[in-house]
Amino acid sequence: MKSLLLLLLPLLALPLLAHAGDETQTLPKGIFGVRLNNVFVTGTDYEFGPDGQRRTIGETHESNIVQQGINSATQSGVGKLIYDSLVKILQGTTQGQSFLNSALSGIDLGEMRINVVPTTTVQSPTLMYGLTNKWSLIVNVPFIKMQNQVSWEYVPGSSTATLNGLSSAANLVGVNIPNSSQFVSLAQSSLAAKGYKPMQSGERSFMGDIYVMNLIDLGKSGRFTFGTMNTISLPTGPSHDPDDLLDAGSFHHTFVEQEFTTVYSFDRKFKGYLSGSFRYYLPEQTAWRVPATETDLDPDLSQEGTINRQVGMTTMTEGGLKYRIMSRWNTKAGLAHYTKAADKFNGDIPGSYDLIENTYPYNASSSTSYKLGLTYDPLSNYKPGSVPLMVDLSYEEVIAGTNTPSIKQITLSLSTFF
Repeated sequence: MKSLLLLLLPLLALPLLAHAGDETQTLPKGIFGVRLNNVFVTGTDYEFGPDGQRRTIGETHESNIVQQGINSATQSGVGKLIYDSLVKILQGTTQGQSFLNSALSGIDLGEMRINVVPTTTVQSPTLMYGLTNKWSLIVNVPFIKMQNQVSWEYVPGSSTATLNGLSSAANLVGVNIPNSSQFVSLAQSSLAAKGYKPMQSGERSFMGDIYVMNLIDLGKSGRFTFGTMNTISLPTGPSHDPDDLLDAGSFHHTFVEQEFTTVYSFDRKFKGYLSGSFRYYLPEQTAWRVPATETDLDPDLSQEGTINRQVGMTTMTEGGLKYRIMSRWNTKAGLAHYTKAADKFNGDIPGSYDLIENTYPYNASSSTSYKLGLTYDPLSNYKPGSVPLMVDLSYEEVIAGTNTPSIKQITLSLSTFF
């Protein structure tokens, strides 16, 4: 099932900022810490589909004009919009009707792709405070800048040349029959008639959902140290816009997450860590367009209203190794695995809620990524009265998954304590 909906990434970069990951250490009592996370995310124009294969967003969600237009009389989508517009015009001309009658069963008008290349940068100031020697309070406020490069691409089919020839011949006698060069404008005008905002390149900046975290040192046993982090998300980000096909509803969520971490010290320089978490989202009410049928991929404005959404629970497991080079430099390498259950939708608007639940990115997903990190840590040689500056540089890339964007993420964090 292909759809124009859901072309934008669910921003995995933002939840990553909330994880303790490889650390159990808290701030001393009464000590403040300030951190500025700078995150740059690319690679989201590619996606690991339900079969685990990596393809561009345009390829994964392309619309076959004839399959959507002919094979199901009720099906909707970009292909259906073009086909309906084309058939309506062709049926009004003798030449066009002849073309339809002779080629209907074997017609191949190709496919329409909408290629979306998002680039996301996040600046996330974080305030930390040691409530006790074993309990630190952390508040994270992300400011997000998103740039989308959108292009419409028509991939010709075996019948495209025939249609273009018919169009040229008809135009010679004053009859207007569209050719393939007009397919993009046909799709765009049909979407506009349904009340959708234009799908075009653009940029926007906004504040995301604020995270309030509690990091607790659970103590140690032999070479093991243990810690836990509790995170509460506040829905301060923008709510879902049902008229924007590029809005996947990635913000304005309230969730509670619990993470547990253990670190094993092989010696003073070499450590291993293992971390795991689960996240539960509170039920919410949100504006949405509900598909009228199981094949209504781009619902009309009449299907818009407030419905109930339960975002699926997510889990994270991560493990890796850390090694200290000289006295102030730490290196890290690890693997992380994420899972998300399918979202659940229901409400009073008649329609097919199953279609939303079974479509990317609201269906179940999973991803596996590797992480590399380098940290400059002056605290090992900290002198009283000085203001230390800690620098973290990390890279994470999704290398496998299902129903998930192929994210590449660079994070530079600057921290100081006083």
